Amino acid sequence: MTLALTLSGLALASQSVTCTAAPIAPRLACFYESPSLTLGALEFTTGAYLTADPSEQSVVSFAPYFTIADYQPTYAWWVELRMPKLNGVPAVLGITDPIRVGFTYRW
Repeated sequence: MTLALTLSGLALASQSVTCTAAPIAPRLACFYESPSLTLGALEFTTGAYLTADPSEQSVVSFAPYFTIADYQPTYAWWVELRMPKLNGVPAVLGITDPIRVGFTYRW
């Protein structure tokens, strides 16, 4: 299940909030994203990622992140760098998988 809200035509245009839920292993993840810079097909964004997972040691975690994405007519790829969990930092800050990559191919 995914819920996405994009705010367009407002002062917050181009910003988005997206949430996903996994009902079998109860987990909710939401992220807020705002484009920071666009250079041709490359887009640089900043955002914040929030998860709630009862199976984790710390039920809620929060991680700011940075993304670079390349959007082409038939494909897109992206790299996402999120704040990792660090020693000495409160358990609620950071995420266990700080680097994510992805792609989309359309035909």
